[in-house]
Amino acid sequence: MRAEQELLEAFVKGDIFAMEQMVDTYKDDVYNLCFRLTYSRYDADELFQDTWLNVIKGASGFTDKSFKNWIYTICINKYKDIYKKEKRRKSIVSDNYRDKDSKEHAMSLLVSDDNTEKTVEEKFVSSMLMSKIELLDDKFKVPIKLFYFEDLKYADIAVICSVPEGTVKSRISTAKNRLKKMMESELS
Repeated sequence: MRAEQELLEAFVKGDIFAMEQMVDTYKDDVYNLCFRLTYSRYDADELFQDTWLNVIKGASGFTDKSFKNWIYTICINKYKDIYKKEKRRKSIVSDNYRDKDSKEHAMSLLVSDDNTEKTVEEKFVSSMLMSKIELLDDKFKVPIKLFYFEDLKYADIAVICSVPEGTVKSRISTAKNRLKKMMESELS
């Protein structure tokens, strides 16, 4: 935290290498979050760039305790701003995939060098689960992704989503129940 604060202060004072170091430190985590939110390389790239631009613009105003939580909050808010509007405009594809890249990603999970039945089945179920997660409202989808894919704690998710910790727990529980029902109806 202290090192992050010092790097941000150095950047604000004009040291561009300080921000470069911050980007190097967090680029993988931020890009993974971007991809998990969008399931499209193109959209993830755009969201990644927009996130870092907002971090740069807001560097002088950083006052949070956790730099990672602050970046994640910026990323999720940017995602909501850009992609939620886009989602409303698009019709729901009959096979439940958001876009061509998502479908290709799901299909690539099914193709592997190890074609055992069990491996293919596990990949199919995983792919189906990911497509069902995309059908959840953002208020359920974001906490699920942060908890299971980014390994964040309830308290960190609460800070990022600007809701109480109990709400995060409730939303994750509700999302799991909804996903279970969707998967059961799909697999039965």
